[in-house]
Amino acid sequence: MLSMNPVGVGVGVGYRRGSAAAMAFTRGVRWVATGGLVGRSLPLLLLLVCGCSKQPVVEDSVAELEKSFGSAAANPYVAAALVAARTNDYASGVIMLESVQRAPGGTPQQLMAVQDALQAMMAELTVGAERGDPQARAALARIERSRSQ
Repeated sequence: MLSMNPVGVGVGVGYRRGSAAAMAFTRGVRWVATGGLVGRSLPLLLLLVCGCSKQPVVEDSVAELEKSFGSAAANPYVAAALVAARTNDYASGVIMLESVQRAPGGTPQQLMAVQDALQAMMAELTVGAERGDPQARAALARIERSRSQ
């Protein structure tokens, strides 16, 4: 049998109105309803998660790509992607790295480095396109055309 306490929350059997257990339960419900730990820390948590995320840096991801493949001559697509990234031709770099992803025989570390470099270049192009850069928009269109072939 449930009785209602002053806050309107049902108190289960064994809790008498005014008992210490019922009052502790009511305080707990009030604390949660007014924000409690979760409600009060949620904005801070969102700020930390969203505010601290960084866009991947192309130079760092390209350096990691080069390090994971050792000699770039081992894979001509990686060599072409490295040259393209160094000359800021991110469209060619993305297209070459997508070819590396489709090719068999890469280590997990190499595939992660390829994915990181790809994401960094795409992020750079996307930011440029959002700012109205016509070269970035053309590069993204070129990448889309290469994917549809």
